[in-house]
Amino acid sequence: MLLASTLSIVLLLVAQDPVTPVEQSDEKAGATPPIIELPSDKPTPARTIPTRPKRLPGMGLIRIKPKTPANGPVATAPKTRPGEKALEAMPQPSAHETPKASDEKQDVPKSPFSGGKSPFGTKKEDPFAKLVRGVLPQGTSPGAIALWQSLLKASIDQPTLDATKTGPIESADLNFQVVIRDGQGSNNEADSRIRFLAPNYVRFQLEEGVELGCGPVDKNDHGFWSLSNGKEFQDISLRQYAQSKQRVLDVLNKMKNFLALAEPGNLRILSLSTIASAPINQPPGAAKHLKGLNWLTLDSPDFDLRASISVTADPKPRVYRAYLGLSKTDHRVKEAMVVEVIDRAPIVETSVWLTLGDHIGLDGVTFPGSILIRRPDFRPSPWSFTKRPTEELYLMGGSLRANLTPEDFRGR
Repeated sequence: MLLASTLSIVLLLVAQDPVTPVEQSDEKAGATPPIIELPSDKPTPARTIPTRPKRLPGMGLIRIKPKTPANGPVATAPKTRPGEKALEAMPQPSAHETPKASDEKQDVPKSPFSGGKSPFGTKKEDPFAKLVRGVLPQGTSPGAIALWQSLLKASIDQPTLDATKTGPIESADLNFQVVIRDGQGSNNEADSRIRFLAPNYVRFQLEEGVELGCGPVDKNDHGFWSLSNGKEFQDISLRQYAQSKQRVLDVLNKMKNFLALAEPGNLRILSLSTIASAPINQPPGAAKHLKGLNWLTLDSPDFDLRASISVTADPKPRVYRAYLGLSKTDHRVKEAMVVEVIDRAPIVETSVWLTLGDHIGLDGVTFPGSILIRRPDFRPSPWSFTKRPTEELYLMGGSLRANLTPEDFRGR
């Protein structure tokens, strides 16, 4: 059945000069909807679809010989390329600029991340450390503030709210039913349990008895591991297990994004504004549905698309732009496009489109009951996202306040 590879992202290694999306604030109306285009003077890259076996992929380790990788060289993180055009329509506050909501001291919840070194290497200085979670930047328009407040109110589920448990969701234990489409017309299904501890610990169980994870680094463990049948431990931190490590990062990446959308009040926000309509780079046939939503765009370091790049990607803090489509009736996020931004230029190769289904109450949060994931499709012009989701996740139950510790993420 599936999950790990189920959550693997296709990377297109084609250098492109994306053009600025034209965004619209709530003070103006009728502007061209946001679009990120591929340059016309370069050939449109073909979308690569990996060939998958008939059985569910990811049920075991995939060893890659160091000298001749089975699936080609490991991708490196995209860098800013000469000629990239700036995102003129979205002024981006300085990373060191701290928005002030009041003169009162803010209590910022501490992360439970401790108990050994990070499996992602030495932690670099966070340029966003002074940003206060949930505080909007100075100069945010009244229209954006009003729409944002409606989203925050809708994200709280009062019947399941425990007033003694507040702050960002940093420990979750969830069960999903997962559907993966392999690009060849086949669907693979699996039930999987995913456990997560902020910021970088994760473990997930596959139906065939294989568990993959990432935990503390010390003299006994080296971060990445696999466990077969509950007892056969394997250290997969070495280079020959790069693909298995990538699958672990894929799951970690998705958990961060899902939780960021489920609890927007705990995001660190660099900028927030309304836009007139959805990005033109959207799934085919969705225009009518997307037109009926209210749209916000925000910049934040709290999403994560690094797993889409490479297991060896630079762990430095990054900025992500999220386009959020809110229902006009219940004010919850129904559609979202997330794209990384480097030096004010969007990196479209790793972007993702998320469709969130009916929400359910879970530990005080209205969590999406289903999440459909679409990848970029560069065959049409302008590029868009796949019409059918490449992955579907259906929440079966679990906890968003699981009280997990780093010791729970050791494979032995």
